[in-house]
Amino acid sequence: GGIYESMVDLKILLANNEDGPPTPHSLNKINMLVQSAINNFQKFVEIFNEPIDDIHTYLTARLHIAQLYSKFIGTSLEERTQYIHSSLNVYKWILNYRDNHKDVESVFAEEIKLCEE
Repeated sequence: GGIYESMVDLKILLANNEDGPPTPHSLNKINMLVQSAINNFQKFVEIFNEPIDDIHTYLTARLHIAQLYSKFIGTSLEERTQYIHSSLNVYKWILNYRDNHKDVESVFAEEIKLCEE
């Protein structure tokens, strides 16, 4: 997931440096890489079983998923709204997990602040 995420960041940077708006090919490539990154992080979090031993790693992967949803480039307002809503849902999931697992605050405090914002 992390490699795909880095590729997304590079493609976005390249698209922003182009003359004029990004091409449909660039937008498709970015969205494909975002989806691949999300899929890989999702596969990673699915390997964890309760009780989770490494909460920081587990929640960091979830946090990456939330951040990646906001990197999708929607072509319509409805599509962009859907991506933001998906991102928000993952942030809420992390906060709900924290509420139900009090030990999370001690190992994920800085990241929790980001989720609350």
